[in-house]
Amino acid sequence: MSRGRPAPRDQTSGLQWLLLIVAVVVVVRWQWLGGLGLFFAYAGVCWWWPIATCGKCGGSGKCFAPIGRSHRTCPRCDGEGRHVRLGARLLRSGDV
Repeated sequence: MSRGRPAPRDQTSGLQWLLLIVAVVVVVRWQWLGGLGLFFAYAGVCWWWPIATCGKCGGSGKCFAPIGRSHRTCPRCDGEGRHVRLGARLLRSGDV
């Protein structure tokens, strides 16, 4: 260690930053493509199967009480047990 001169910088830090930037760009690119693929997959599902089972009542149209056997009609699907998917509603609104 010399007194008047600074220690030489490590050259690998620049390479590490470059590799980190390249890795981030690759990951973001693939995430973007993956997100685009999921979007088109969901659009296909909404086109092919526009009606889905209600998630609250499980398709029965009834919501049961936590204790006992009493039930009421499901407020989400109005007792039908199914509903139109959000993506299918958006696809249909574009046809108007």
